[in-house]
Amino acid sequence: MEYDTALEKFGGAYQDRKKELGLIFSMVDFRNKFVLEVGSGSEDYFIKELLKKTDNIMATDISEKKLLGLKKLNVQTKACNAEALPFFNRSFDIVFSRWVLQHVDEKKAVSEMCRVSDKAVVIVFPNEQGDETKLKAIVEKNNPEKRKKRVGEIKKTMGDNGFFVKEERRILNFRFSNIKQAMEVLSAVEFNNKVSGSENEKIEKFLKERQKGIAIRLTQGASFISGVRK
Repeated sequence: MEYDTALEKFGGAYQDRKKELGLIFSMVDFRNKFVLEVGSGSEDYFIKELLKKTDNIMATDISEKKLLGLKKLNVQTKACNAEALPFFNRSFDIVFSRWVLQHVDEKKAVSEMCRVSDKAVVIVFPNEQGDETKLKAIVEKNNPEKRKKRVGEIKKTMGDNGFFVKEERRILNFRFSNIKQAMEVLSAVEFNNKVSGSENEKIEKFLKERQKGIAIRLTQGASFISGVRK
């Protein structure tokens, strides 16, 4: 399955958007702030909710194509790399990113987010808890330890850049229609369609253990990390 198609289906399996958004908006006050989202992608549900609080938003992504759909929402957009944001120091009140930094050098990206933020930084990042981390550990050795270390590095980088840091942890839920859908989507999103036959067998066994009726239910650990400038 092609990655963007799989990512859309992965989003469709997500059950806890309301829980996630509620926690994000409780961490800092987004009202009437100039907000930068790093790695907006093509999903617009966060932007739509954010527009209820402020109409001053800059959405960024490395892909110009993914930003096209956001332009109809009358937000500013900019195609750029999270590790080299093309903005002046302290250009935005709040800089925000969800489910993106695991795909880049998080130290560089977080340093850039801190540099362009005047008041606060909020990051949602996968941690070592939940089924999704156990699933990835089938292919990637020591994945839980690596995840835990990366969360710690994000918090340290924010602190080193002059922010008071707070972390909230949640378990988020996904529901796939059946084994076949889960296998196709997770193979593309989590492993870039690069798993061996024996690994596929282990993944299928893992998913069957989380089967409820026909549906597959998976959990993912998430760290909600906020930093307020000192």
